[in-house]
Amino acid sequence: MPEREKFNPEEGKDFTNEDVARRILESGTETELEKLRTFYNWEQEQTNLYRYYAQLRKETISAMKRDLEARKRENPIATQQELEMGAYVENIEPQVRGTVTALRAKGYNSILSGFSGLNSQEIRLADNGFADVQLDNDMVEKLNSRGIEVRLEPDEISFICNNELTVDELEKIWEVIEDTIPDLGKRAEVSQLPSAKTFRKKQKELK
Repeated sequence: MPEREKFNPEEGKDFTNEDVARRILESGTETELEKLRTFYNWEQEQTNLYRYYAQLRKETISAMKRDLEARKRENPIATQQELEMGAYVENIEPQVRGTVTALRAKGYNSILSGFSGLNSQEIRLADNGFADVQLDNDMVEKLNSRGIEVRLEPDEISFICNNELTVDELEKIWEVIEDTIPDLGKRAEVSQLPSAKTFRKKQKELK
């Protein structure tokens, strides 16, 4: 059997390109979607699930951007927590916003959060802050029974959704996970990401 080509000359699309695949899942035609499904050999149920989350991600990020613009217009002065984080809380996707702020208050140095992959959520750290964390077995089993697979790495916690969940339901799952993560007895460090430094510089200019 000839090796499958990643590039479709007829369509001019590289199906292995994440942006191309996401665009098709978000708003592609049925023909494009079928070609993508065939390329990856997805079952129809998988395709429907991936499309659902691609569209939910797009809607959620659009809502987040609207919230962020409103915040900049109506209340541009950052809180101390936002200065340390290097961003407005509205710049965090709503379903994970509460957990990110709670984990930073517990001492975890988050740098990235929200939708990831085709049907997953993640919070990534700047270090290996989760290295000594043990997930609660009862929590993991309860979420597994609902089709949620929780994964923990030294620098990341994530979960895969095997069914369609709303933003509110995703938020509640994050809250359940966050409740089981121990408090390190300190606040997170001041973010040193370039974007965080730029944010703090702009805040000084506002004052």
